[in-house]
Amino acid sequence: MRASVFHCRKFGANNDRDLVFTKQGFNNWKTALEKDKGFTKHTSSQCHLKSAKKNRYYIKSIGEVVKFLAVNELLLRGSLESPHDDQDVSAGLFLKLVEYTLAKDPKLNEITKSIPQNAKYTSKNIQNEIIDTLANLVLYEIKNKYNNADHTGFSIKSDGTRDRCNVENLSIMIWFVCNSIPEEKLIGLLDLSQLDAEFMTTQILQHLSDSGYSADEIISQCYDGAAVMSGIRGGVQALLQKKVGKDIPYIHCYSHQLHLAVVHAMQAEPCAMARLA
Repeated sequence: MRASVFHCRKFGANNDRDLVFTKQGFNNWKTALEKDKGFTKHTSSQCHLKSAKKNRYYIKSIGEVVKFLAVNELLLRGSLESPHDDQDVSAGLFLKLVEYTLAKDPKLNEITKSIPQNAKYTSKNIQNEIIDTLANLVLYEIKNKYNNADHTGFSIKSDGTRDRCNVENLSIMIWFVCNSIPEEKLIGLLDLSQLDAEFMTTQILQHLSDSGYSADEIISQCYDGAAVMSGIRGGVQALLQKKVGKDIPYIHCYSHQLHLAVVHAMQAEPCAMARLA
């Protein structure tokens, strides 16, 4: 069996390559881990260090493109994922922005000249992996902030809505106080395959556990007034208290209460609804 170093093969300059770890493949396993031989020698070589630096610079640039689009809530992909020109509106913003970045960054553009077509890190799978990584970094920061909260304990808020694919999405948010400042953080958006209170309660508790939050630290819960959420016997708020084994006050979301009041007022006064329509 022969081994090679991925980023040295893909990002190493032709005139600066260590052929054993790039083209031929390393197979002298007796000396693989010995000092100043094998892997140890290669990882300290200029070829390896330069290739690793190029690899990091390239991956960072791709990640920054994904981050920019995600933060600004812009679609990454279009109906086509292939080379295109400026007039091709069917291609996604991700590929267009990558091309724009290459045109503005000579160093990055030079690196891409040595990269094979199958190692450009621009596929939809790579885009999704980068988004997942960014999401995990955000969740990590939220958890760290909660660990440094003024008091142990948090409130939860969940609400559901259907997306364009007619899939019910359940958001999960937590509230806590850190440095005397109230914090409201989204920690999950779940696709629901069932819409009953039992299933939703289980999903909420499971996601809290998977995210590193203890259900024993829930101090209150906030939902809309729908029976599946607010029911005093079979609603999420009641089942959550039963599963956790303690009283957890339920608060009817003020925003939903205001919405109900506005709807009722508009129905009672058609003139007002006609004016605002």
